[in-house]
Amino acid sequence: LSIATAITNGFAEQRAVRDHPAEQQHLVGEQRDAEDSPIYTTSPLHTSEERVNNDELERFLVSANGNVRRFVSLVRKTIRWRSTFYFLTPQELESWSDLVFWHGHDLRLRPSLVIHLGRAYSVLKADERPRFAQAIVSQVEYGVTTLLHGDDPRITVILDCEGTAVLGFPIHMMKSFCILMQENYPTR
Repeated sequence: LSIATAITNGFAEQRAVRDHPAEQQHLVGEQRDAEDSPIYTTSPLHTSEERVNNDELERFLVSANGNVRRFVSLVRKTIRWRSTFYFLTPQELESWSDLVFWHGHDLRLRPSLVIHLGRAYSVLKADERPRFAQAIVSQVEYGVTTLLHGDDPRITVILDCEGTAVLGFPIHMMKSFCILMQENYPTR
């Protein structure tokens, strides 16, 4: 009962944030005003209520190692994050299709996401990199919501690092991205 109450409260918080944009929380990177970054506004694609089903809740419980308190915390944090993150539409993702795109399946028939990190790191200006990260997250969301099948609800990510120097590898960006994925797409 307390889990259902916590999740319901999370949805109520999401609605409150959506209804009062000035209260939006930016859970990735530093806090920004909604006008400063198009990355952190509500998204028209999928609400948390549409995405949080029994299978998704089970993934969060596994991620929390069965710890109910941690599980509730993870779900609530994801609901808040989803309420402020703007997922790019398929049309908006077209402009990023040379750097991040879906390409077939692996041997276990999991959809394969190709990310040309090396190319992106060398051709994008520093102020364009957050939008690139937004495109990656949006592609993951697209894949999870449209490409997965029930037999194995995971994705394969192929990270092409060609063109990055060992000393110039974007470790901080990769660490932030991995944390974001683990927290909001557990066991995917």
